[in-house]
Amino acid sequence: MSPTASRFALVAVLGLSVAAAAPDTSRELTVREEPLHFRASHLGAEIVVLPGVFLPAEAENEVLPVMSAHRDWFRGKRVLEIGTGSGIIALYAARLGATRVVATDISETAVETARTNASALGFDSVVDVRLVPPSDMSAYSVIADDERFDVVLSSPPYSLDLDATRNTAVTDTGDLGFSIVRELDRHLEPGGMALLFYNELFYHHLMVKFARHQGFEVRHSSPRILTTWAADALFNSYAERLLERERARGTEVRFDWQLEHPYARLGRRPSLHGIRVGFTQWLVRGGRGPDDPLQPGWMLFRRPGSGS
Repeated sequence: MSPTASRFALVAVLGLSVAAAAPDTSRELTVREEPLHFRASHLGAEIVVLPGVFLPAEAENEVLPVMSAHRDWFRGKRVLEIGTGSGIIALYAARLGATRVVATDISETAVETARTNASALGFDSVVDVRLVPPSDMSAYSVIADDERFDVVLSSPPYSLDLDATRNTAVTDTGDLGFSIVRELDRHLEPGGMALLFYNELFYHHLMVKFARHQGFEVRHSSPRILTTWAADALFNSYAERLLERERARGTEVRFDWQLEHPYARLGRRPSLHGIRVGFTQWLVRGGRGPDDPLQPGWMLFRRPGSGS
């Protein structure tokens, strides 16, 4: 067996079998009926999270530390956050000295939550929260043609589902993610950057390749999580090709990770939102050097020659 084949065999045998599951954050959308107060340590304050809005735990643990380590990226800058949720990221950009922050979301409840928190923390004159209409959920639908920003920041839904009828708080049909990059030049100041957090292996690398195709310089660090949506879609699309080749179309081979997982055979439906893939950094060297400050899941896009 070749070294490459051996490496992938190890992942198949070990990487998924011993992997810890990513938390099922989607469940929060259905079980909470009352507002929740979340202690945001980076903000040094408590923020409210209305029912139907994701808890900002991932932002607190994965996004704000990167922002804190690079305060100069935000001080005195104009920032656009796409998909604000509770508003914690937009609020922290303001806390770090951004002069103007525009924050958008497709959820009326999220917009209400973010506005409430901005007012409570005294940032309502800096943070402008806008509701994205269902008629156009692309990244810049509520951004004027002449609005430009030093930083475009987003930690959006990163479960790609091309079969979904519309974008939701959990999945993206691809309209949001690719539209961020497609129209980035129109809204990014010379020397500006896009800083995106896609902590899912498949969609992350699609975004990286698309950004490079659009002419951007990309720094990124590969994530270690493959969502169940991606696992199912990749398995089933490949199985369909094989069945077509074997003239066996119509054969039922649909794969559902939630049902195929060993826990399901024990009578328990696992609360998996994603599969943690072992050895990801060993297999996929995602462009992260030893001195690169970006953590797994992060991408930074710039125009060539626009900055370090």
